[in-house]
Amino acid sequence: MDMNGPPKSQRSPQALLQRLEKTDAELHRIFGEIRNRSAWDDTFVDALCEPAETFTFGGVFAHIMTFNAHRRLMALDVLRQLGVQTEGFGDPMEYEESVAPWNQRVPLKTPSENTPADSKVPAKRRPSGSISAARLR
Repeated sequence: MDMNGPPKSQRSPQALLQRLEKTDAELHRIFGEIRNRSAWDDTFVDALCEPAETFTFGGVFAHIMTFNAHRRLMALDVLRQLGVQTEGFGDPMEYEESVAPWNQRVPLKTPSENTPADSKVPAKRRPSGSISAARLR
């Protein structure tokens, strides 16, 4: 694949899913090996950078995790600006709660439902039967 993305013949949702699954498996394999060796502080040279740069595996992992969150929020913002109805903030915990069999009654929050911590408006509470409700009390 070149810097312009995959060829047009490979731009279907199914082809994207296959590429993501392959990349996910490879990333898990690599970071699993790093974890098993406790090599988070080990360095490597990224020769694709101009000029080449040195990174730690732990720093790259942190970069992937934080920039993934940033890009997810940017993508949600663009979708909303285009008029697409979206729920939540793309937080994996929101998703997990929405599909968890023990927590089916908890709806995703929308931006208008969230209030700043210092607001006088009380935050919405989860149903008392949910596992997460205890954390809010």
